[in-house]
Amino acid sequence: MKNISKKIRGKLRKVFSKVNNMFLHPAEHYYFEQYFEVMKSFASGCEILDVGCQNGRFTIPLSKAGYKITATDIHKSYFDFIKKNIEKDALIEFRKEKVQDTIVKLNKKYDVIICVELLYNLKEY
Repeated sequence: MKNISKKIRGKLRKVFSKVNNMFLHPAEHYYFEQYFEVMKSFASGCEILDVGCQNGRFTIPLSKAGYKITATDIHKSYFDFIKKNIEKDALIEFRKEKVQDTIVKLNKKYDVIICVELLYNLKEY
């Protein structure tokens, strides 16, 4: 029974992620530009941690702008989508992990840490 519900959740996630893909939605390009106005003051090549990257709302355009990114999420399927939409030589490290694990494993400094629309989804943050 547990495996069946896991399969159903996976199928539902695929259906709804197409509808709510924050990278593909036209309005999201506007919101990215608003965030990027702040971020672009850093030199190209700085290191960015994108916690809960989902479909690459920030990861994809930042990698195209030349930033080195560590992208984390709990669903590997998001990484597959991002890989289809970036250059082959993009400087992205993917880490499949929970945000709590990202915090514990944080073993280096980043110039920018992005964690947008994620924390309110956690039971304890």
